[in-house]
Amino acid sequence: MAVGLRGPVRELWKTVYVYRDLARVDVRYHFTFRDARPRSLRLGVLTLDPAAFRPEGLRYATVNGGHDVEVFPLGDRRVAQHEPVSFAVSARSCLGATEGWVDVGDARRA
Repeated sequence: MAVGLRGPVRELWKTVYVYRDLARVDVRYHFTFRDARPRSLRLGVLTLDPAAFRPEGLRYATVNGGHDVEVFPLGDRRVAQHEPVSFAVSARSCLGATEGWVDVGDARRA
């Protein structure tokens, strides 16, 4: 599925790849900025169905610049990293995801 937005300042295409034989979803963004110089971009905002996972084992994992995969337990906590702290600060935090992936799941599925 590809979705495109066009305007006088930007062009953005988002393509979502869903695999039949892999537990994997890829999202690819393509940007064309004409005269704009964005200071920040919030991409990859993801909303998960809480009923799809068991809260006691819910976690996410990624590589944040080192050699090892880091695992972060979530439990039943709400994560809203994309929400701005103020007009001067664009986000509360972010994931490095330096290997280009984030795994979210519990003991049954991811």
